[in-house]
Amino acid sequence: SKPVLDPKDYFISLEEIRYYKLNSDLAKGIPLKKSNLRKIDLIKPGAPVSLRLINGGISIKGSGIPLSSGKLGELVKIKNQKTNTILYGKVVGENMVSVDL
Repeated sequence: SKPVLDPKDYFISLEEIRYYKLNSDLAKGIPLKKSNLRKIDLIKPGAPVSLRLINGGISIKGSGIPLSSGKLGELVKIKNQKTNTILYGKVVGENMVSVDL
């Protein structure tokens, strides 16, 4: 095994790579680096998403329709179906967005 020169270039948990895809084949025995992967779209325009609306210590669940695609950690524009309000939230999982109010 090779020594790790810069730990932030590598993944330390399998959970962390869940929403990534390989850029190309990886040779056997080579450590997986973040640069070997790219984020995949977890939010697709028009496909309903679960919203977690957060205000201080209070969290409310809802649903909405994204107006754009989004990858993990990106901000996306969401239309609240009940109020027709436009919100901006952070992609936190597949079809899941967190909105700080």
